[in-house]
Amino acid sequence: MNILMASSESLPFSKTGGLADVIFSLSKEFVKLKNNVSIVLPKYKTNKVIKGVKLNKIFQFDVKMNWRIIPTSVYHCYYLGIDFYFIENQKYFERDNLYGYYDDGERFAYFTNAVVKLIASLPYKIDIVHLHDHQVGLLPCVIKTLYSDKEIYKGIKYVLTIHNPEFKGYFSKDSLYDFYNLPINLYNEGKIRLDEQVSTLKAGIVFSDKITTVSPTHAKELLTYEGSKGLNYDLNLRKNDFVGILNGMDNDFFNPRTDTYIDKNYGIKDVLKGKNENKNEFCKKYNLDPKLPLFAIVSRLSSQKGIELIVSFEGFSKRACKCVPTEKYYTIGYGHYGKDVASDDTITKKAAIELLKKDLASFEKKVDKYNNVYHFSQNEFDALVSFCYNVGNIDKLTVNGRRTKDEIADAMLRYTHSGGKELRGLVRRRTMERELFLSDNGSRYYSKYVGTDKNIDVVFRKIGVESKYI
Repeated sequence: MNILMASSESLPFSKTGGLADVIFSLSKEFVKLKNNVSIVLPKYKTNKVIKGVKLNKIFQFDVKMNWRIIPTSVYHCYYLGIDFYFIENQKYFERDNLYGYYDDGERFAYFTNAVVKLIASLPYKIDIVHLHDHQVGLLPCVIKTLYSDKEIYKGIKYVLTIHNPEFKGYFSKDSLYDFYNLPINLYNEGKIRLDEQVSTLKAGIVFSDKITTVSPTHAKELLTYEGSKGLNYDLNLRKNDFVGILNGMDNDFFNPRTDTYIDKNYGIKDVLKGKNENKNEFCKKYNLDPKLPLFAIVSRLSSQKGIELIVSFEGFSKRACKCVPTEKYYTIGYGHYGKDVASDDTITKKAAIELLKKDLASFEKKVDKYNNVYHFSQNEFDALVSFCYNVGNIDKLTVNGRRTKDEIADAMLRYTHSGGKELRGLVRRRTMERELFLSDNGSRYYSKYVGTDKNIDVVFRKIGVESKYI
C-alpha cells in the first residue's frame, strides 16, 4: 500500500514531544511490512539537518485560501526507506518555534490545503492518508466536500490518530471559508462544530474512515465524559470505527546494548547486572539510597493550577489592545502579547484558552530548566509558571538557581510594582503564588479564589475579571 503520514512533526527532523517519535517509528515498521511510506511535514526554520541527507525541491504550486493565492514549494528526501516531503512557506514556518503562535489555525490550515495539493501532484496514487492530531484534522473533510469528483482522490481511506485530545484545533466559524474554502453549512449542521467553534479535531473524527488512539485504555477513557476532554459524544457515535492501539517501542533507538545515554550497556544475558549498575550510578549522581526501590516516569512537569492562576489575574481581552500605550505590541486573550497580534484581531474565550496553553509551554521550559536543582513539587512548579508568565522568567527570582526555596518564596513579594507604583493586583497575585509555592496541598487556599471547577466561565464568575495592570 501507499501510505501518507500527515503530521506537524516527526523525527529525525522536528520534534516537541512524543508525537514525533511515534510518526517516525511507526513509519519504519510499515516499511518493514513492505509498504511504501511517505511523511509530509512543514519545512520549519528549526528542522534538524541530517548528515548526508539533501533536500531537493520537486514541486512548485499555488495554494488557494479564499482570496489568497500562496506560492508553495515542496522539498523531498529519502531516508531509511521513507519518502519525506516538506511544505515550504516562509510566512508560516520560518519561525523560532513549531507552535504557540496566534495564527496557528491559519498556519496549519495552509499546511492542510498544501497536503491536499501534494496528494494530487505525487506520481503514485495514495491508498491511505494517516492523520495525526488536530493540525491536519480537516483534510478528509476538505477532500470529501470539495474534490469528491476528482479521480485522484477517489478510493483514499483516512485514518485519524488522536495523540493529544487536549488540543482540538479551535477557530471561529467566520474563518471556515477564509481558511479552507468550505461552506458554512458544515458548521451549522454540527459536523465540525464543538463548543460553538470549528474544531479541526472533531472534523477528523467525523470525516475519517477509522479513528485510533495510543492505547486500549486511553480509547476507553475517551469514550467517557470524565476522560474525553469533551470528545466523548462524537467518539461514541463513531465507536464501531474507534480503536486503541498500544504505542510500540523503537528498538533501534531504545536499545540498552547501544544506548549512549546510560552509564552501562547490557543485553539479555546480563540484564539484572546492567540494570543494577545503572541504578547505582543514578543514585550516586542524585544522592539517593540505592537500597531503596527506584521509581521513574518518562514525562515532564506541566502547569495544572498554574493556568487558573494566570487566567484569574491576566483578565480576558476579546479584542487586541495595548494595556500600556507605550507597549510595542498588542495583547489579546489571556495576556498573549507579541508581533503576531494585529490591532484589529478578536478572539473567543475558548480560543484564548487554547492559545494560553500553547504559550505556557515556553514558560514551563523556563521553570523546568531549574528542576534538576530544586526538584519542584507540582504546587511549586505551578506557582513559578504563573510568576514566569507575568514577569518573563525566574532567573533573577532564583538568582540562577542559587537561592533556597524559602528565599525564592520571600523574593516573590518584591515583584509588585509596575511603572514605579505598587499595584494592588500584583500584590494579590504574588501573595497567591507564594502561598501556593509554600503549600503541601494548594487546594485549600486556591479553592477560596478559584474553586475546583475547570470551566473557565465558572472561574470568571467566582473571581471576576481582573487585569494584571490594576
